[in-house]
Amino acid sequence: MMKCVWCEKTFEGKVFPVVAKAKGKKEKQKYVSDEPFGLEVTVPGFKFKGIAVSEDSPFKKNGYDMVFCACSEKCRENFMIAVKTRRKSIFDLLKSLK
Repeated sequence: MMKCVWCEKTFEGKVFPVVAKAKGKKEKQKYVSDEPFGLEVTVPGFKFKGIAVSEDSPFKKNGYDMVFCACSEKCRENFMIAVKTRRKSIFDLLKSLK
């Protein structure tokens, strides 16, 4: 079971992921691990829980350091809008969102 990054409901089944990269070598070092682990990102007005991916994950192999899980396309879109509208604050931590 997972918790949605946006609505915080617990859910099973299909995941609507949002992947992100850490900015710079120093920040990337925080996300180097053989095992995935939980993380929390704070943006003014919001706290988002995500997962730092393991070194052997498909996400890491494609250059991403963390993933946030949404329960629906609507929650995924709302999360991305919230982050992008506060880009100056979160940009210190995240390089990009897809």
